Amino acid sequence: MYKYGVVIPVYNTNINAIFRCLNSIYHQTESVDEVIIVDDGSTDEYRTNYEKIREAFPKAKIIFQENMGEKHARLNGIDNLNSEYVLFLDSDDSWRSDLVQSLKEIAEKLTPDIILFDHQRMDEKGFSKYRTLQNIESGWCDLDTLIPIMLTSSDLNSVCTKMIKKSLIKEAIADLRKLPHLSSGEDMLMSYCLISKAKKIYYYKKPLYQYIFNSGSITSSFRLNGYNDILLSRQYRKDVCCSLTTIDSELLGKYYSAFWDSISRYVRKLLKQETVDKKIKTDILNEIYSSKIFQEMLSTDAEYSFNTASKKLEFLLFKNRFYLLLAIVLKAKNCILNIKVPQKGI
Repeated sequence: MYKYGVVIPVYNTNINAIFRCLNSIYHQTESVDEVIIVDDGSTDEYRTNYEKIREAFPKAKIIFQENMGEKHARLNGIDNLNSEYVLFLDSDDSWRSDLVQSLKEIAEKLTPDIILFDHQRMDEKGFSKYRTLQNIESGWCDLDTLIPIMLTSSDLNSVCTKMIKKSLIKEAIADLRKLPHLSSGEDMLMSYCLISKAKKIYYYKKPLYQYIFNSGSITSSFRLNGYNDILLSRQYRKDVCCSLTTIDSELLGKYYSAFWDSISRYVRKLLKQETVDKKIKTDILNEIYSSKIFQEMLSTDAEYSFNTASKKLEFLLFKNRFYLLLAIVLKAKNCILNIKVPQKGI
């Protein structure tokens, strides 16, 4: 029998969310052997919560560190974990009650390096959406199956939807420590690094993880420097996949289309920011234009596509650096979308 542990990075998390998170661990049909909470430099206001947490969950081990980011908090937890298999859980999310039992059965029988599983995306009102890997059933996964998903979607980004052998993490530890610090996207870097080193990957098609979407979180709010995270993380995923296999032109085109979808969302939000100086906006847009990934996109023979005429227009304007005209087009589009058409009387 293997031992199973979970690492929970925490930074300024509401105590009700932490209690929901921990209750989902301690009310499993089968228990984990270790629970490690790593506080990543929360403010004093939030640190006072740990007295209540220790009282309610005395078996959980709590570690404090200076604010170094989520990746370092997770690796710190790994250093203090004795289990052979590791799970990660964000402090404002939760597990389905059968997560541990389901994954244990697979691990004990098949001993994979990584077990992938699905999640439910739940908003603050309780609405949920099931996210699954498309066109794949439960079973062993090879790189030919996973690389198209890695290049074109976010479905494999999270380390929280994976159970991982600790020995694999230790094998990759030097590379994990060298990964760049991102405000948003560190999860994906860590996940792809581990997938690239795994020899046996199993997929279990069941939504065991419950991701609670918070409209005020880092990933859902606009950050002026957010473009850096997009450029670095998108470049990293391409570099990892290219190191594993040869990417054909069709898949490369889909990758660039997905990249443009991601960076254009940032561009649209940036141009809407009335408090940001025009020169700062222009400088940021020029940085995106000059980035390695965008220049590679312009020079490739791969066919990238746009699913709407308006997205194609936005790309052409950006490609030719008509930033002011792009801002005008986006503003006009927004005005049109906000027009309320009066309903005809019956």
